[in-house]
Amino acid sequence: MPRILGETIAETGFWWGEVTALQPRDLRRRSGRPAIRVQRAWKKDEDGKSVFGPPKTLKSCRTIVITHTLDRMLLRRAQGLAPNALMFTGPEGGKWDPGAFCRLRWIPAIEPAAEKFGLIKRPRFHDLRHSCASVADCREGSSAGRPGTAWARVHHHHGGPLRPPSGRPGTPWTTSHGRH
Repeated sequence: MPRILGETIAETGFWWGEVTALQPRDLRRRSGRPAIRVQRAWKKDEDGKSVFGPPKTLKSCRTIVITHTLDRMLLRRAQGLAPNALMFTGPEGGKWDPGAFCRLRWIPAIEPAAEKFGLIKRPRFHDLRHSCASVADCREGSSAGRPGTAWARVHHHHGGPLRPPSGRPGTPWTTSHGRH
């Protein structure tokens, strides 16, 4: 499961609270292409407690077209789950705490790789979000970006140039839309 979780963030640029809120019913088709609909997320309430519900803003509700490879991985993960079950759960079931994930899965995977390849700086799990934006940058060439989409938010957070995905089959891209 950790690999699929990482692949999903790397390809989509989802925030931790979005990817860990995914349910099988969020796997969709958009113009015949595999897609994920973001319509809920984990977030903190005013007391700092994690709550499950709609994303913080209307712009956060969106559909992301994904590759067929990621779609197959997610469909296998969703097999046997109820439509409203969480696709990525912690060791005890329920919400995956990002600190526990890093401690139990990410660091044990990164440390041997860092030793093997002589990495000086250890990548953080959050860096996968930036990988999504960087891959799109490499694929697409420069442009003004698409304000209001997940790509704009990833790049704004990353500080890099904005480049819109092409919409070619197998290339992720986003559309913003309101909640239902």
